[in-house]
Amino acid sequence: MNRRVTKYIFEEHVKIGDSFNYIATPINKILYHRKSRYQDILVAETPFGRTLFLDNILQFTEYDYEIYHKALIIPSFKKEFNNILILGGGDLLAAQEIIDINPYAKISIVDIDPAVTRVAKKYFNYLFRYDFRRLKNIKLINQDAYEYVSSSNEVYHYIVNDLTDLREMDRPGSQVNRFYQKDFLEIVRGKLSDDGVAVYHLELYPVEENNILKFINYAESVFEYVEPYLVYIPSFGGLWTFTVLSSNRIKIKENIELSRDNRIIKIISLRKFY
Repeated sequence: MNRRVTKYIFEEHVKIGDSFNYIATPINKILYHRKSRYQDILVAETPFGRTLFLDNILQFTEYDYEIYHKALIIPSFKKEFNNILILGGGDLLAAQEIIDINPYAKISIVDIDPAVTRVAKKYFNYLFRYDFRRLKNIKLINQDAYEYVSSSNEVYHYIVNDLTDLREMDRPGSQVNRFYQKDFLEIVRGKLSDDGVAVYHLELYPVEENNILKFINYAESVFEYVEPYLVYIPSFGGLWTFTVLSSNRIKIKENIELSRDNRIIKIISLRKFY
């Protein structure tokens, strides 16, 4: 039986002249919709199940959240990494992928908006594999991530960018673009240990190819090794780009296995396309 569509969320992609390309997500039922101090937060039932939107940008769905979060962490994370920094990630789903591999890792999650964590715990707690209230090795810091990283004296084995997507400069949340610039990448490199790794999620390929290649060029001017890769995420509309950054040679995993149904997800090197 088809569920009734009450509205659509239109997510902007690529400005061409005065027009935008859009990805439309049908909304079947709104479960939560509020403006926090920092952003518009929407939880809704969609064809992909329960879904989180921030400023009208889809963050994850119950159908394929595991693909995104495993694709972000598993290809480059090493079990011996002990001091971890996650930028964004207030929904706690990236952290649980790290705990799966190293349950004793010290994880600092820096997300400016405490409302994201409250909403995740209320509406998406059935996706949690851990009781985060009992985990003493996870520290949640509600602060601007740019300011936190810039002022931190800590050295990290692994830094994860789990922030929201790049925006047009006149759109809500466009301050996130600071994290994708060369000067911030230089700060990130300075916070990594000698064997440290940073991982970024980027944009939809090839729709946002120009922005993706611009970021890769910035990264290659800062890090010796830059490995961009693609993973198909249905709710994101196609192939999503991730990039691993390090001062040391990187060998990323070629496949990831989903715990829910034992499916194997293929990692595709972006280098094959340019």
